[in-house]
Amino acid sequence: MEYVLSRLIMATALSLADTADASPAGSSAARTDPAAMPERVCEIRQRAWCITQADSIITDIPAWAQTDPDHTWRIHHRRYPDSDLVIFEPRGCRKALADTVEPIRFSHGVMWEGASWDEILVRLRKDGTCDLTLRVPVWVEGSPDWPFNEGRVNLVACKDEACTLNQPTIADLTDKYQSLRGSK
Repeated sequence: MEYVLSRLIMATALSLADTADASPAGSSAARTDPAAMPERVCEIRQRAWCITQADSIITDIPAWAQTDPDHTWRIHHRRYPDSDLVIFEPRGCRKALADTVEPIRFSHGVMWEGASWDEILVRLRKDGTCDLTLRVPVWVEGSPDWPFNEGRVNLVACKDEACTLNQPTIADLTDKYQSLRGSK
């Protein structure tokens, strides 16, 4: 029994070492290579985009007035309940697949609900019918930055019915806004 257990532990250690050698920490190739990424499964699926499964809580707030976005999504990590990623979704995102993934605009310090937010507009339909507005809290030293650093990774543009992960991702294209959010 001890022999089997020790062989199992050794095999596991070797397997982990091989994985670490194949994709060193911080390697952008390991982060962006779809074959190296775990399979993403849509938790919430719209026609043009989806929110993938993660250790997060997702809330959907339908529009109350004609001037409101069709849906307002709030996502936060279970460990950071006060750190929301907010997505405003227009009606057009439910009518057709994404045919582009394009960052349109970044605005720093947008006041909303009594707090300061960074706002990112991402176009998923070339005709402008599906422009997602992402809001993340303005980064303050010592606060978790889950919405920007990790929350965006859970948003996938769906360019086919299976919503297969395509490159570049929403997170890849909005990484360029990190420097505009303040020094870290």
